[in-house]
Amino acid sequence: MRVPPLREGSDEAIVFDALRTLIGRSKYIRDKVEERVQAQTGLSRADVRAALAALGKRGLVAGIGPSGDPVGHVMVPAEYRVMPEPPLRSATQRLWSGLVEERRRSGRFDDGEAVLLLAAAEGLPDLPAGDVEPILDGLARLCRDRAALAGTDPALVSARYLQGSAKLLGKLGRAAAVLGVAEDSFDGRPRYVVAAGPPAPQAVLFVENPGSLETLVALGLAERLLVIGTFGYGLTWSGVARAFGPGARKPATLLVRAGAPPDPRDLRGRVPFLHWGDLDHDGLRIFLALRTAIPELRLSALYQPMAEAITDPCRSHAYAEHTEKAGQRPLTEAEIGGDPLLASLAALCRERAVDQESVPVDQIIPLADQTLVLSGAPGNLRAAY
Repeated sequence: MRVPPLREGSDEAIVFDALRTLIGRSKYIRDKVEERVQAQTGLSRADVRAALAALGKRGLVAGIGPSGDPVGHVMVPAEYRVMPEPPLRSATQRLWSGLVEERRRSGRFDDGEAVLLLAAAEGLPDLPAGDVEPILDGLARLCRDRAALAGTDPALVSARYLQGSAKLLGKLGRAAAVLGVAEDSFDGRPRYVVAAGPPAPQAVLFVENPGSLETLVALGLAERLLVIGTFGYGLTWSGVARAFGPGARKPATLLVRAGAPPDPRDLRGRVPFLHWGDLDHDGLRIFLALRTAIPELRLSALYQPMAEAITDPCRSHAYAEHTEKAGQRPLTEAEIGGDPLLASLAALCRERAVDQESVPVDQIIPLADQTLVLSGAPGNLRAAY
């Protein structure tokens, strides 16, 4: 941005700076120009009009009459306009903003790049001062190259562009999202799930935790069911819909624990798809995430003994630090979406939770391939084939 040929501290310089700030990148202002400049500068209305008249005569402001009165759109030349900056709340953001403006002036960033990078500043985490410049330049290169990186593992993208760190792109969060280079925009992360089952299973059972999967295998249930371990949020952050949904471009790779399990996508519409996880807020959210990709997914009847245990303080626990469940929030009505069965479970586990590992072994075998249903009043749950 060029420096206008005005004496520093003069009324003309003060009014010109106020106009540049008021106009920003909107190109012009037209309503109550004198009043707004007066409020911005503290000058009298007569001084503002005199300064506007002088600026108009010098060609530094357009839309000003000979006596300093605004006429139509009041504009300043593009080379004098102020780049807008988001509110800066940290040393990282101030440093980032200054570097962006410096690179824009030198021609390394064009106006479009600069605007996006300035907007990204608001979402930046606090960074060591020495890391701000390399991260800024790495993100700028990544933005230019992103089209060629489609389908690449975001960990590889991050390591190649951001200080050799495979995790840094994910830590940049909203800043990367503003720039269109968030982790999930590349759709290339490897997706692995542990699977056990026969070539022609009678049902598919998604299991949240590894201990429960091992129990199912030890009980011989993987000889008739395809058991798939989701292990917490592993599938949701990888993109459940992209892994298991219709037309998945990058399906999950099965790591075979036992048997010869088929691709679960080939079983859609042919066998029941069930889910078994912890009876807590986050466990139900895992089910909801999977169901967005597999609409026919149902809750396993293995939730029945967990629901029966929820009121027993010896068999259920609070959402607390010592159970590693502090901070879990109840499902909202929007998440429940009018599903009466889900509403019943959400109500049951509102104050206390039960982990799936607590289900007695003698109840797992008869319930594993059955579906949980409501029977009569809310909260009255039973198994159904």
